[in-house]
Amino acid sequence: MPRINRFRIVNFKYDDDKKCISNEVFEFDGKNALLNLENGGGKSVILQLALQVVLPNTSMGSRNFSDYFKPGASPTHIMMEWKLDGPIAEYLLTGICVSKNSDGLRYFTYTHKYTLPHDFDIKGLEAINEKKQVIGFLEYQNYLKKLISDMRLNINIYSRDRQREYRDKLYTFNLFKEEFEAIKVINQTEGGIDKFFENARKSRNVIEKLIIPNIPQREGETSGILAETFKKHLENLKNIPIYQHNIKMYEAFCEKASKLLSELYDYGVTVDEINNISRDLLTLSNLITIASNRLYDESENLKNNDRDYLAKIEELSYKTESLEYQKILIELESLKARHEKVLREINKLEDKIQKCKEKINFMESAVMYQEVISTRSEISLSKAQLDALSKEKEEIDKEYQNYIYHAKILLEEEITKIQKTMEDLKNQRDVLSKEKKELGIKVKEKDIERDSVRDNISSIRTKLKDKKEILGQLSSYFNLRDMTILLAPSEELLNFTKQRDELLSKIENLKKEIEEINGLMEDLSIKENRINESTAALRQQKDNSMKKSKFLKINTQK
Repeated sequence: MPRINRFRIVNFKYDDDKKCISNEVFEFDGKNALLNLENGGGKSVILQLALQVVLPNTSMGSRNFSDYFKPGASPTHIMMEWKLDGPIAEYLLTGICVSKNSDGLRYFTYTHKYTLPHDFDIKGLEAINEKKQVIGFLEYQNYLKKLISDMRLNINIYSRDRQREYRDKLYTFNLFKEEFEAIKVINQTEGGIDKFFENARKSRNVIEKLIIPNIPQREGETSGILAETFKKHLENLKNIPIYQHNIKMYEAFCEKASKLLSELYDYGVTVDEINNISRDLLTLSNLITIASNRLYDESENLKNNDRDYLAKIEELSYKTESLEYQKILIELESLKARHEKVLREINKLEDKIQKCKEKINFMESAVMYQEVISTRSEISLSKAQLDALSKEKEEIDKEYQNYIYHAKILLEEEITKIQKTMEDLKNQRDVLSKEKKELGIKVKEKDIERDSVRDNISSIRTKLKDKKEILGQLSSYFNLRDMTILLAPSEELLNFTKQRDELLSKIENLKKEIEEINGLMEDLSIKENRINESTAALRQQKDNSMKKSKFLKINTQK
């Protein structure tokens, strides 16, 4: 049967949300472990969570698993890492992701088989994102699917309606539902082990109530193998009295063999003493070798000292042989000392000569002292004059700087005024250009209206000409007594003449308006030319003022 290696709980709240397991990993390493918590600390809760990876949505007594969750809250992740049986160190991860919505509890389970180390083991799966927030239900499911598709990991996901497939998958790893239900029965209440064995107080009841129901159900040819296996176990159960007799015989043998064991123990003690003595001998031999090495080193040092003494003796013999050379060296050193003494005397005489020269110069300078006094007075007068001139120059420079600064301020004010007037002129020019454009549009409209009037006049003229011809024909054809019949054409002719006169008056009016607009256009062009001339003059003034300001800046820098 697989053993629990690690157990992880993420975002589980209990005891009315007063307690929370945010992200905890329990390291068991496939060994028996003890969770030592006080009463009410959550031992049963942790056991109920551990059962969920094999028995999803299972309850413990009065503790319904769905009561721990609230709708809309972040999901809870429960993972169990199993160390599988076999020569290869393989691990199986079984997990469940649980949340609650308005329809009730929802969950999915999953399995993941791998070997350690692995990037996506029980700690590597990202149930919590980089912002330390719990990953949502669908987001975590999509994350596992992405690992399956992109990373080709051996992960299987089972929705709530596929839990039978999940249970069959666990059977392949020797994780049986019946065994965990027995664990649930034992831990539901205090003394639950008594309840578990309540109906199995006899050997037959043990076989019928415990062993047979917990044999995994298989189909096909494996059912015969399981039956044979059960028969073998049945024979073993029948031989239990024989096994008990053999056990008693073995215990008697152990009692009689206790003396032999004590002698063997004494033998072991003597062997240990021999080993200790041999160890002491080895340490003594090591100490002897160390002492011999030290003596050898000391003898080598004495030999080296003998060599040094021989070298010193040779040096002394060489010195005795070269004693005459040493005497010559001593004489040379005495001559050097005498030479240095003579040089010192020469330096003293040179110092005396220098002092005499200084006395002579002093006497000569005493004679020239009067001339020096007179020249000093002249120099003081010239300095006073120079100071006066320098003060006048400083005042003049200060006034000059003030004038330059005042001129700069005036020029800047003039420049701002010129810029303001230029902006006003530009605005006027823009307004005039806008008015010019509007007048041009009006002129075009009037031209179009004039052309339409001309067309109407030409059509009326042609109609009038046609009517006159018809009237001439009719007058020549009919007599004077029949002229009353032609009254209607004459009236129509009068109407045409009226329309012609009206059109002619309109044409005259349009001509007058066009002449006025042309006059306004000419005035606007004249104004525009004047504005351009004034802007050019202002620009020239601005350039001149800028040149003056630059010139003043150069002078101030100088």
